[in-house]
Amino acid sequence: MNQKLRNDIDYIVENTIKEVLPDEAVTRALNNFSYGKGKVILVAAGKAAWQMAAAAKKVLKRLDGGIVITKYDHVKSNIEGIQCFEAGHPVPDQNSFDATKKLLN
Repeated sequence: MNQKLRNDIDYIVENTIKEVLPDEAVTRALNNFSYGKGKVILVAAGKAAWQMAAAAKKVLKRLDGGIVITKYDHVKSNIEGIQCFEAGHPVPDQNSFDATKKLLN
């Protein structure tokens, strides 16, 4: 394989992976977020929930609260103003149900 082709393949793979990273996708999606008059509440659930919520917190100019429900060992740190809960995944457990109740309240 010639070097130019190898460089092109590396470029394509690297940029494709970057485009689908949860935090990168959230950042792109919220960069020009238009605020209404109501509260801005963040809700994220799933394996990438903490990563997406952390990215949203960095991008949003205003955030009035939120909740993250993610897989065990996926909360990397506190996100100011957002409650983070770890729970069973892919099979829900009692923590899943408890966190969901808090979300609904």
